[in-house]
Amino acid sequence: MSAQRPTVDDVAKLAGVSPTSVSRVCRPNPRLHVSDDMRIRVMQAIEELNYQPNTVARSLRTRRVGSVGFYDTYGLIWLSDRLSSEIFIGLQLGCADRHQELLVVRPMLDAGHLDIARALSRTKTDAIVCLPGARNQALIDNLSSGSKAVVTIGEAIASAPAVVGEDVDGSRRLARHLYERGHRKVLYLSDFDNHISAQRRLAGFTAEAESIGLDVQQIVVTPGNGEIQDEIKTLLSHRSSNGITAVACWHDFAAVRVLNHCVRSGIKVPDEIAVVGFDGLDHREIPEGLALTTINVNWRSLSRQAVNTAVDIVSGKEALPELVIPSTLTIGNTT
Repeated sequence: MSAQRPTVDDVAKLAGVSPTSVSRVCRPNPRLHVSDDMRIRVMQAIEELNYQPNTVARSLRTRRVGSVGFYDTYGLIWLSDRLSSEIFIGLQLGCADRHQELLVVRPMLDAGHLDIARALSRTKTDAIVCLPGARNQALIDNLSSGSKAVVTIGEAIASAPAVVGEDVDGSRRLARHLYERGHRKVLYLSDFDNHISAQRRLAGFTAEAESIGLDVQQIVVTPGNGEIQDEIKTLLSHRSSNGITAVACWHDFAAVRVLNHCVRSGIKVPDEIAVVGFDGLDHREIPEGLALTTINVNWRSLSRQAVNTAVDIVSGKEALPELVIPSTLTIGNTT
């Protein structure tokens, strides 16, 4: 009968450290300091005991297992959807840049944030790149307090490094564009869920509007079945009296809903109402013949850079709290 394989407790005892310290050496996290002396003692003990599970054998050489996990809090990844496909392509390119494997991780969607964080922490990856929603701050906070490097895409949550688009500056460009097209009163449709990116977009738009003399009326978009709410319909129908000549939306999907309403109601775009969006996401429901004026967020570059940032963190480099990837204003025929 073969001798029993050594355990992490055996390594800890021989090195004179705790089992947790052994784990820190084998799965390093820049936020958790390990002294050079401790690292040397642990590695000597590992070598002496021949304690080398698959992941440890590799980590002794590279300090990582060579894989990055991706978690999309919105659910299934539909590659027919431009956002999903651009992010997924960027993730693959980032992994190719850094010779990493990509693992898509899918904990139960109806689980609490603590359970999801635990499940993600148990994956055999060095880092997690996450596309968080508006209600995922607690999840990112819990996940970031663990042993894995965590990087978010699109939403700047304070507990983890983030790679984001130009939410503020992009919205400023939209406000200036509308002003230059002769608009002086704009209806701004903001986010019901209050994403961090949406808060920034609203702040950027209103700040620029104030500086150039653009009047902004804000309404929160409520969830629906593809229809804009009655309050917005009423404002658009009374545009001649209230002076509204343009609608700015915090993201493209809201803009598409406005465009569809305008077409059904006989409101001419852009002659009677101009419409702008944000994100640069094409949508199959946009009325035929219309091309939305929008801020194109480079989602492919965001996700690619997120992988590179995650691998840098695992390698011991300090990451910027937030990295902004340039976005572009694409002018369609809705303005």
